[in-house]
Amino acid sequence: MAYIIFNNRGELLNIAANDTELGWWVFADNCTVKDVSQSDFDNVRFNLMTCSLDGDTINYESKLGIDTDGTPFTTYIWTDAAELQSHLDLLKNKLQESIDNGHTQYQDYLNYLESFDVSSLTYPLNQSWEQWCNDNGVNFYNTLQIV
Repeated sequence: MAYIIFNNRGELLNIAANDTELGWWVFADNCTVKDVSQSDFDNVRFNLMTCSLDGDTINYESKLGIDTDGTPFTTYIWTDAAELQSHLDLLKNKLQESIDNGHTQYQDYLNYLESFDVSSLTYPLNQSWEQWCNDNGVNFYNTLQIV
């Protein structure tokens, strides 16, 4: 079972792949935890969609667009290595902070990021970092999964 967590305004807060991940979080009383299909969870996890909660209904919104020539694109287009490195540096800081607070489950992903060479990719990278990780067999966490 996968979960999406919303605040009291229906805004996306966090995601959890399973009951174990859900147990990592401490929620305020006014949060709503919704169980979702694996497909919907993956679309949010891979940054292909975002969502909000309206009453009891989850509304999904695609982060994909269609260029004027009909080519699909994501809102995540990394134009060069420096841009992606900046994103990964922020991600590494968030992972390290979580690890420092006892959440050692993120250590392997942090180790991967520490040794990853952004210049090894071809730019522009026309997909989210999370989608790239999934496509390349990297065990990763979306920032919404990091405690």
